[in-house]
Amino acid sequence: MRRAVALFTLAVALGAAAAHAEVREVPPHLPAFPPPTGAERICQKQLVVVRTEGAEGCFIDERVTQTPGTLRYPCDGNGWVKAVFGQAMFIGRLDSGSLDLVLNTEFDYSDGCQWTTDQHLRGALSSAGLDYSYAERPKPGQQRCAGPCSARGRALFR
Repeated sequence: MRRAVALFTLAVALGAAAAHAEVREVPPHLPAFPPPTGAERICQKQLVVVRTEGAEGCFIDERVTQTPGTLRYPCDGNGWVKAVFGQAMFIGRLDSGSLDLVLNTEFDYSDGCQWTTDQHLRGALSSAGLDYSYAERPKPGQQRCAGPCSARGRALFR
């Protein structure tokens, strides 16, 4: 059963925190983002996701359309990267010009279930932007949860 658009409208009206009891960012399944050594030059690009597609009729816990993001990466090649959209931080790696970043979140939904998300930004640094994907699932061991939703979009470099 797909979740109603009405809940999304309510979430916008009341604010995300009031619409679902709690939204939490979960550290991705990667080592902690290491601090710069000081010797490494960091470059940045702005990212803009105008909209996502594929989750019509669903509330999704995406963090990329609300505000532009900033991608920070090593100017000289491979290494750790991060993309920050408001308070949400994707982390990942730049390897041979290819980027792969992840953000995991958790939220409580009105179906009484706790949900987790996997949100990815992937693509080539030399391209016009990165592919965005969103997938969610209820935490294990819960019953009578709504059906999961997924979405995709394009994060354009500006």
